[in-house]
Amino acid sequence: MGRLLETFFGERSFHPGLKLAVFILALLFFATIAAVYFFGLLARQEARLLTYFFFIVIFAVTYYCGFKPGIVLTIASSFLVVFFFIPAGTTFTNLTPGELELFPFLALYFLTAIATDWLRENYENVERQMARNKELYEQAKNIEKLALAGEIAAGIAHEIRNPLTVVQGYLQILRRNAQDREIFDILIEEIKRTNQIVSDFLKFSRPSRPDLAAVCLNNLAETAVTLIAGEAARSNVTVVLHKDPGVPLLEVDREQLIQALLNLCVNGIQAMPRGGTLTIATGLSPDGSKVEVTVSDTGDGIPRELMPKIFAPFFTTREHGTGLGLSISQAVVNAHGGHISVESKPGQGSRFTLCFPAGNQLPGKQKKEA
Repeated sequence: MGRLLETFFGERSFHPGLKLAVFILALLFFATIAAVYFFGLLARQEARLLTYFFFIVIFAVTYYCGFKPGIVLTIASSFLVVFFFIPAGTTFTNLTPGELELFPFLALYFLTAIATDWLRENYENVERQMARNKELYEQAKNIEKLALAGEIAAGIAHEIRNPLTVVQGYLQILRRNAQDREIFDILIEEIKRTNQIVSDFLKFSRPSRPDLAAVCLNNLAETAVTLIAGEAARSNVTVVLHKDPGVPLLEVDREQLIQALLNLCVNGIQAMPRGGTLTIATGLSPDGSKVEVTVSDTGDGIPRELMPKIFAPFFTTREHGTGLGLSISQAVVNAHGGHISVESKPGQGSRFTLCFPAGNQLPGKQKKEA
């Protein structure tokens, strides 16, 4: 029944309840007019005036409910007009000139439904195009930010990475002869963290081209689970892996995909400061055209107002975060012809989905066997 209603009313983007309400009200209107006329409460001339209201009803039903409901009401209007003004048993040769005038009138009913459907369909097409243009505009702004960030990151990285290496080396030498090594350990650890930030900037600003090989997504997921096992244990997080044996091979860069997965896994673990469950699952989309891997956590979730910003470069809610993890993951997935999406409910956790075309292959790139 639900599918039948969806097919009948599915042409419009209005709320299903609104479409159903408009259609029911129109049916009640027709039933009321027919009943009033049938019981003799409505004179012939009064009924003729009411037929002009049928144009409004046909317009409203076609506009809000779709062409199919509109045609149904148009046919109902035509039958009522014929019932009102053409006596039973009358043949076409016996029709009076006044009765013959009804047929162009009925044609206007159908023309109203067709014209209204065309109007609404074009209006919705314009709305969809405007939404698409807005999306493209936001993407263009994001690309500009990425380009600027890339230039800044590359300049910073090349200028400070070598001094950082020198400072780290001398600190390690001094640490060997120092009695209190704890301070040096802290300094060296902070230097390493700074160096990692610089490395992230470089990956973001100058992503390397994918080195393609035939890879199974299940193996990538297993590798990611192995690499995050230690951090998950320290954070009291249980890692669960679900592998779909039917997942086909993909032509991807193994190291880049592992990095993208690790970024999502680390984010998931950090979103569960009190412990929880991190779930990694591979599988196919319902129609079998996409290969997917999901990373889900049972953390605090992402506030709704922050959802549009999470993939923006340098956006972070963590004190020591760089805000590049999700941006890098998105760039990697996009470079492989896929896309990344997120679902989150505050207090219930988040789920990130990496989706790739089955049989993924980048044109013009060198491939090799895994």
